[in-house]
Amino acid sequence: MNVPLGSSNLVVKNWSVFGYFLHVEEGAIPNEAVRRASDNVRQEKASKRYRVNIIRVWTGQYLELDMLPEHRQGKHAKRFFISADPDVKEETLRCVEK
Repeated sequence: MNVPLGSSNLVVKNWSVFGYFLHVEEGAIPNEAVRRASDNVRQEKASKRYRVNIIRVWTGQYLELDMLPEHRQGKHAKRFFISADPDVKEETLRCVEK
């Protein structure tokens, strides 16, 4: 049940959480279950400790939201400066000139 190297982040999350619950169902205590689930995740630059911790986070998200959120890196809201709005700029200049 190893997750193939180079899989998308969402696939890795799903397999990791599924592996955790599978090991718990087989009778493993949660700490042992998360360690076993992390053995099945092969990420090039991830330490064992990081994999264990992140699987705990993903499992918590799944239990809280009943789904796994997608990776959000680079999907922040664009900043909008009020001074960039031409109407606001024009009104401000009019008020300053008075």
